[in-house]
Amino acid sequence: MTGTAGPSIHTRLGRLTGAVVLLAPLLAVGPASAPQGTPGLAAAAADDTLAEAGRIGFAGTEHRSLGRVADPQTSDPLFGPGPAHYDQDPSARGETLVFTSRRDSARPQVYVRDADGAVRKLTTGRDAAHPELSPDGETVVFDSAEPDPGPGPGDAAQRDLWTVGVDGSGLRRLTETADDETSPTYSPDGSRIAYSGDGGPVLGRQIYERAVSGGQATRISDGPPGDATEPAWNPVDDDSHRALVAYTLETDDGTGPRLRVTEGLGTDRPLLAGDQAGWATRSAGWLPDGNDLVFLSPDPDCDCDHVHRATAFAGAAPQQVLGEDRAVESPVWLGSMGSGAVVVARTSASAANVVTLQDVRADGSDPRDLGLTLLREDPAAYTNTDPAVDPLFNPAEGYDPWTERQNYTPDGRRVVVTRFEDLDAGRVERIWLTDADGSNAAPMPLAGRGPRDWDTDPTFSPDGTKLAFTRTSPGGVGGAAGPSRIVIAEVATGAVIGEIVPPDGEQTGGDAQPTWSSDGTTLAFTRNQVIDGAGGFKHVWTVPVNALDQQRNLSVTVCPDGCGVIDDSPAFSPDGGTLAMNRKDGGGVVNERAGIVVTSLTGGDCRVVLPSVQRDDPDACRKAIPDTSQTGPFQPRDAAWSPDAEQLVLSSRRAVAPNSPEQLSVLDLASGELTPLGDGLPGRQKEPAFQQSVDLSLTAPPTGPTVEVGSSVSVTVTVTNQGPAPSPGTTFTVDAPAGVHLEELTTTAGSCAAGSPQCALGVLRPGAGAQITARLTGVTTGDQRIGWSVAGAVLDPNPTDNAAGTILPVQDTPPTPSPSPTPSPTSTPSPSPSEPTPSESTSRPPSPSPSESTSPEPPEPEAGPAVTVRAQPSPGFVGGRVVVTYTVRNGENALATGLRLRLGLPSRIPAGSLPAGCAAGVCALSDLAPGASTVVRVVLSPDRALRTSVTARLTTTGTDADAGDNVSRIPLRILQPRIVAVPAVGEPGFVTSVRGRDFPPGAPVKLTWKPGITATAPAAVPRGDRTFIAQLLILVKDQTGPRTITAEGPGFTPVTTPFLVVGGTIVPPDETGRR
Repeated sequence: MTGTAGPSIHTRLGRLTGAVVLLAPLLAVGPASAPQGTPGLAAAAADDTLAEAGRIGFAGTEHRSLGRVADPQTSDPLFGPGPAHYDQDPSARGETLVFTSRRDSARPQVYVRDADGAVRKLTTGRDAAHPELSPDGETVVFDSAEPDPGPGPGDAAQRDLWTVGVDGSGLRRLTETADDETSPTYSPDGSRIAYSGDGGPVLGRQIYERAVSGGQATRISDGPPGDATEPAWNPVDDDSHRALVAYTLETDDGTGPRLRVTEGLGTDRPLLAGDQAGWATRSAGWLPDGNDLVFLSPDPDCDCDHVHRATAFAGAAPQQVLGEDRAVESPVWLGSMGSGAVVVARTSASAANVVTLQDVRADGSDPRDLGLTLLREDPAAYTNTDPAVDPLFNPAEGYDPWTERQNYTPDGRRVVVTRFEDLDAGRVERIWLTDADGSNAAPMPLAGRGPRDWDTDPTFSPDGTKLAFTRTSPGGVGGAAGPSRIVIAEVATGAVIGEIVPPDGEQTGGDAQPTWSSDGTTLAFTRNQVIDGAGGFKHVWTVPVNALDQQRNLSVTVCPDGCGVIDDSPAFSPDGGTLAMNRKDGGGVVNERAGIVVTSLTGGDCRVVLPSVQRDDPDACRKAIPDTSQTGPFQPRDAAWSPDAEQLVLSSRRAVAPNSPEQLSVLDLASGELTPLGDGLPGRQKEPAFQQSVDLSLTAPPTGPTVEVGSSVSVTVTVTNQGPAPSPGTTFTVDAPAGVHLEELTTTAGSCAAGSPQCALGVLRPGAGAQITARLTGVTTGDQRIGWSVAGAVLDPNPTDNAAGTILPVQDTPPTPSPSPTPSPTSTPSPSPSEPTPSESTSRPPSPSPSESTSPEPPEPEAGPAVTVRAQPSPGFVGGRVVVTYTVRNGENALATGLRLRLGLPSRIPAGSLPAGCAAGVCALSDLAPGASTVVRVVLSPDRALRTSVTARLTTTGTDADAGDNVSRIPLRILQPRIVAVPAVGEPGFVTSVRGRDFPPGAPVKLTWKPGITATAPAAVPRGDRTFIAQLLILVKDQTGPRTITAEGPGFTPVTTPFLVVGGTIVPPDETGRR
């Protein structure tokens, strides 16, 4: 078998070759990588900033979130539409809900949701569960995993009880024993707690109670043999209710869980009467009246639990409250008896086997379900024990194979994903494009797709103009599937512009899994192989994008003798010089010899990075992968590179059993350490993809040089792209207050348009930067704060350093001695008494009014995200520019996620291009760490005078303790500059007065007139009150007739006023001529 294929047939190659020219902007700056020359296989230093990277998208099952029961068949997301955070363990008292969530960390913390919907994080650094609010609403009790102080393995853990205030203060540990104590619940007066504890091997788990202030614990459960869990103390403080503690008993006889109630030893009895006393029941939640309760009971038809409501000790049949066919836990009653509703923790998808698009932060925190359904998994994947049977890829009728894949767009702001759907032709798989948070999803219109075709494996070219993908015609599972091929299409039109066709001698109809190199020149893909007449093998091939007939088998250069392997799922490193791929034995062999191979494109530099026993063997690629059934990892595959090329994220089974679900793990290439991502998330997580990102930063002097009114200074700002990817479409924006005038911008990279507060810096490659110099003129005295910001097309997950400010002190012009007066020539006309002298045109402006002072930086919110908006200059001027600045800041309480900013821009004022990530007036913002901020700036170009307003509305799916600061509104007035000549008639040799109002302060105004010749005169400079008075000389030899005086300058549209030049005998009263 040769390594390079010969001639091949392909379609529309000429068009494809031309399309490659579109990659030039990115190719010119090098590949999206860490510093150039860093080999993809080199052992890089470990990066401790993974938490600051973007997100990892994947397909997954069994994500958990909270739902409010809407009707007996439906629970709606408690926190509304949008990405669902990983929330569990709800517990309610009145309108206040406490729960646990992973929205800020990889391990669950305690949160409180107030009656108005505000959410606050109460704990940090815990591994919390089962919170409950005290009756007075001031304290939350919960359990948390702690290192086991008793004998046994060092990494063992057990759970202790803690309390914390509803404001997050006063964290206190209640228990510190070797016992496992969970599910605490308050007595009605709040003085005592009951909980489940493992009191020893004889009794098993039992219910205990003790004072919150401390003291001896007392066992209160003594039911049949079994484990007593999930206690729930009755909330009513009267003689008939205050001692009742409901709990779940998992009996030793295996008859299933039963709800019981106790008031102390000797009082233990069933909680339910009638037929339901024999049901399997668990997870009791009292209603506010202390008589009714909600609970879970399994439904044999769906192998899931349904929620029922019943009256304690009564024989009346329970009412089914929720009958969804999804996993449900922890039913509680939120609200009053009359208007409340049941809240549950449940799988975010409609069923446990429904696969959805999900994502997680790179440090494992904030796993989210993005609400986009991808496929229906065969439930046999969780029960099958035969390694030769694969329900994931060969499912039973009515279920979908895991032939799905997702990738982020090159700018990191959208996701291309494959979805199974029921269309007229049956069950098909199509390629969809969605925002990175799962919103605005729509199928991509890809040409040539037959009604039964399946499209999958989408991958974008680095410039985002083309898409390579796999098309199977017709689609199907196993023998029902037709041949597959790799197609290249234009993203804008969906037109097919290329196809990879196997050369003579190679198997056709089995190409799949294309991936694009970061420089846009190469595609790698998987191809079915026949070796010695036998099938069941796959190799990774590469091909130049502009020569699709020059295909090369990469696997044969880096495989053991005979190359009887399955190499698939290739993934290019960020520098484009390295490929990672799966490897396992082929030919139908079923074993645990599977690993991850990383190789250069020539095959000359190859190593096995998993299993770790081979990572230091330079010849490992040409040896068989060792058996990992005892050591793991188990079936590692689907590797994706981190943007800095220092890690791989991949999926692998949790255990060796074939029905063990996959989880995501991060492999550090420097140390070889493999770390699970997500700390024990349930369900299956597969096909990860890293979000592309950059780290732009802006540095500016905090204080500029002092400048006098009417004088100019320069301030230089530096913009740097700290990588790891290039930053195309980089734009720099200045937000200057009315107290200074921006004369011009210059830059060492890109260009700055005259009269614009923005510079287009173009593409900044990793490590590159630009210096932008602003020349500023002082207009009004005081400290003037100039804002600077930078943004690019590629997502920046750490936007705080993208904006800065400089204080520019503006002071009065020092007084100059007045010269001795000299007689004026008699031939010079004197202005009328009401006219100012010429020196007034440049006189010192008055101090600004408070409304015109520099806007201070918005304060940091106490907790949760907040938005403020300002517009400068305010007022603005017709023909000028107004910079609208939206500042979103996060408090110190918690991570701010799922942020969307609605820009309320005036509809009657033309606006420049919205920043990347904004569409239809809504901007998707990066997550903000506690204390972080981001700035969005839009430049308006007013073309009319008006009064209007600018608004901002911020929404978040994450923690927000105060929704009141999520809206901001400011008035905005646009002024039309005007001039008038006083008087508007004069003879040759006359000096008229031109008065201007509503002009930008400090912007030089040049006066001219036509027809005729304008006498040379200095520009007039409007004062702080936006007015000026200048003089215009009518030359002695000028002709008589009508004239038009024009005032023009930066920051406003030229304006005019009429003037009439008359003969010397027709002059206004008191006018003096000159001869």
